[in-house]
Amino acid sequence: MPASGLRAALEDLKLSPHNVVGIGDAENDQAFLSACGCSVAVANALQAVKDTADLKTTASRGAGVAELITGWLSDPAAIFSGVRKHDIRLGEDIEEGITVSLPSDRGAVLIAGASGVGKTTLTHLLIERMAAGGYQFCIVDPEGDYDDLEHVIHLGDGSRTPSPEDVLSVLDAPRASVAVNLLGIDVPERPVYFSKLMGQISGLRAGTGRPHWLILDETHHLAPNTQDSEHTSLPDNLSSAVFITTGPRNLSRSALRSVGTIVGVGGEAADVLVEFSQSTGKPPPDAPTPALPEEAVLDWDLSSSQRPRAVTVGKAKRTHRRHTRKYAEGRLGEDKSFYFRGATGALNLRAFNLATFLQLATGVDEETWLFHLKRGDYTAWFRDDIKDEALAEEARRIESIKDAAASREEMATAIKRRYAAADVE
Repeated sequence: MPASGLRAALEDLKLSPHNVVGIGDAENDQAFLSACGCSVAVANALQAVKDTADLKTTASRGAGVAELITGWLSDPAAIFSGVRKHDIRLGEDIEEGITVSLPSDRGAVLIAGASGVGKTTLTHLLIERMAAGGYQFCIVDPEGDYDDLEHVIHLGDGSRTPSPEDVLSVLDAPRASVAVNLLGIDVPERPVYFSKLMGQISGLRAGTGRPHWLILDETHHLAPNTQDSEHTSLPDNLSSAVFITTGPRNLSRSALRSVGTIVGVGGEAADVLVEFSQSTGKPPPDAPTPALPEEAVLDWDLSSSQRPRAVTVGKAKRTHRRHTRKYAEGRLGEDKSFYFRGATGALNLRAFNLATFLQLATGVDEETWLFHLKRGDYTAWFRDDIKDEALAEEARRIESIKDAAASREEMATAIKRRYAAADVE
């Protein structure tokens, strides 16, 4: 069967070639073997077939096929552990100059670091590489940071959340990847939703091996470290998954148990490894952690005896843009919202986006407005949570205005000028 025929037949069955094992011996088998996720050559195969095969049997002809099937049924991990072509390239080891990849079958990958140090940018790069490899992926996106991805079906926004069944209907097509925006769900409700979605995805993976990769942004919103673990359970053997969070301590025990690789991002990357060890009780790296040059990440494979490695990762082809509509109209979580409280803490008015910020700013008393202005609270919120350094600079300038009415008007003008495309009236 030619490769094109194999792909068409598999698509009819809702399967992907990445999840197929092919076995052969002759030159005319090479086309379909090259399309399979794992190619196997029996012992009597032509040398040209053996040279390109992922695995080779010790027995010939039908006995070789039986050898593969018997091994697959008894210990699939042992049979396929040497097939590494489905790992996702991370970058180059700075010291040794060798390629470093993220394992697809040895637990989840944890990407962690402080806010604003490049976790989302790195994740975009990895997603580009997944897409280039023809892998299907599902992104669970609590904050709407992936709305700009091309060639992905986007579900949900600040006012509507797709049902798990809606997500599964998209993933039913092997070539369709999806980004699930959860801005429409308050933070406390997200673990419940994710638990239902994960149940559906686990069932699909069990039957088809898809989606090949699961990307959980802001994982602490989905599987948080809380006393109530009812809705935060993840499979212990979860692989081909990427967790993105600020720190390991924020994740549930079940999420931490499934981690097999850690990628620390930013100037405090080494602290991520220490925090993971403290959170899990696992011993820290045996060897000293290398210094991390600028624009590199720290990779620690827990299944390896190697010390953590400083890795250069390159840049995504398409620069990530944070969407203004998310901050203008979306519903930010409690941890990223602004609270008008005043000098005595008598108020507790939550602004969960820029539109509600302007509405509350108009109504609060002058003393409360000026209290937060003089403390630089508006500047800090725009910089740290809205992620808009230019707006933060404008707010810093407005801090020098003593008059409440004048400073309010200047602040409203600055926000509306930068977010005119979205509804912040």
